[in-house]
Amino acid sequence: MRKAKSKYFCDRIQTCSQSGDSKSGWAWINTLLGRKRKNANINELIINDKVRRLQKLNITKATGMDGVPAKILKIISSLIAPSLTFIFNLSIRTGIYIDEWKLARVIPIYKSDDKRKCENYRPISILPIVSKIFEGEVFSQMYSVLNAQSCSTVKIPIRVPSKTWNLGCSYTNV
Repeated sequence: MRKAKSKYFCDRIQTCSQSGDSKSGWAWINTLLGRKRKNANINELIINDKVRRLQKLNITKATGMDGVPAKILKIISSLIAPSLTFIFNLSIRTGIYIDEWKLARVIPIYKSDDKRKCENYRPISILPIVSKIFEGEVFSQMYSVLNAQSCSTVKIPIRVPSKTWNLGCSYTNV
């Protein structure tokens, strides 16, 4: 039974991701969670939370494709938090993710053995810091919703994934 559930959810998530239709994917997630409204699973974000998250930024992290360093975001956190909160909430309401936040610099990192072989390198993606802040906010809300649903109805343990993108598979791959 567990394998059948896992296969169903993984197949469904894979179908949604391959179709490229994020709206139908979100509709399916909302149906799964027993929600009627499009954005019922994610609440409006609060400005003070963004200020705190911006002030906790690690300024030594690499800058993404947008060219905005963490140090600048940290310094002006109280000034830009209202604007970022508005943009984040608009993205949640409309279901549209900003294309520029999807762009990443991919850098190969050497692992071991022969440096001339491609398989001895692993890629890392450097994303814009603002997209990581948004991802963290969405992940924390989705994790709490899925965890509550899991505990009350589905009875599937949820592992904490490293990224929001992995949330669906970690929810289903038990």
